[in-house]
Amino acid sequence: MKQIFITMPHVMLKRGVFSIGLFLTSHHSNCLRLHRTKNIGKVLFAQRQCHVHCQTGQDRRWNVMFFGTDHFSLPHLQLMEESRQNGHLIDKLEVVVPQSTFIKRRGKTRKPSPVWEFCQEQHLTCHQWPLDDNISGFDVGITVSFGHLLPEWLINSFPLGILNVHPSLLPRWRGGAPIQHTILNGDEVTGVSIMRIHPYRFDVGPILLQREYNVPSNSTTKSLTHLLAKKGSELLSEVLHNLTEFIEYEMPQSEEGATVGLKIPNKLAWIDWGATTQEIDRLYRAIGEQMPLKSLFGEEELRLEQMVSPADCSDHPIYEGDEPGLISFPQNKSIIYVRCKDGWVGFCSISPIGRKRMTAKEFYNGYLSGRRRDDEERRCFKNHDATNR
Repeated sequence: MKQIFITMPHVMLKRGVFSIGLFLTSHHSNCLRLHRTKNIGKVLFAQRQCHVHCQTGQDRRWNVMFFGTDHFSLPHLQLMEESRQNGHLIDKLEVVVPQSTFIKRRGKTRKPSPVWEFCQEQHLTCHQWPLDDNISGFDVGITVSFGHLLPEWLINSFPLGILNVHPSLLPRWRGGAPIQHTILNGDEVTGVSIMRIHPYRFDVGPILLQREYNVPSNSTTKSLTHLLAKKGSELLSEVLHNLTEFIEYEMPQSEEGATVGLKIPNKLAWIDWGATTQEIDRLYRAIGEQMPLKSLFGEEELRLEQMVSPADCSDHPIYEGDEPGLISFPQNKSIIYVRCKDGWVGFCSISPIGRKRMTAKEFYNGYLSGRRRDDEERRCFKNHDATNR
């Protein structure tokens, strides 16, 4: 486990942080601090947070405005509400959700976002985005998977700014889909970063705390989201216990190694049968719970579901000359095998658009039975144009 947390002032001096603004904040003897900065904005920020420094301590209870939506957001909100009810760490807690309080599901089904539902259950004050310009009485804002760029006036409304909990080792996988891209890329390690947000760009602000975790084998987006949400809420609690100290020694992000994990486009669901078994497996684990993988059979669009592990397909025979996309159905198994670049991948069910899901055997009987083994063109899935990405 790797932790990045700078606690020595001389580190900042070695990085060349010298003064164009030199000032003292001394409302209290314990709050006498010498600030050196190149950025006059930091001077103003330090002045705004001085009254908070004067009350700092592990028994400090914060007034928090939380911005969130989904299943990754929820454990962080639950932790803070539990702390508030126990009279520990959180004094005041209000929540902001996007204007649409519903999240899309497969097809046309929609349901309330987890954060909105929790607010209703716990009778928490819940505001809809966008907010008006009358925000006061809060120490800090916290965003977790909120999805909206917050304006500078709003950030400046909080004496300690706004924190963001991001499920990656920033600057790797900035953007709205870091967990999916972690799996798609086959990353063996990931992490959680807690940073202070920047008003003009996503995920580029200074880091307060960052911790590294191994990616469990065969992780899906759902399982890795659950793991990192738990770890993220623990890190957030750690930061809130010593918030002003973490802010004082925050470190700017490096641009070295920066990558962007943008929202997954729908076209990515089309399978490229020229890909490897591992690439198709990672694609399924990354997006299969969000959108089913698809392919063409003739001119018909089919959804391929319930993918089995590539290891379960490793004993299926490979013949020289087999074309990518070739379909095979052993009568003694309930799996449709499809040839790809370096082997076979398997699916237990297939759904034609607008029709009910079929088992592998039902698909074979309805689409393949009676077609000769050497009639490969009529026994093959084919790539959609969208796979040429």
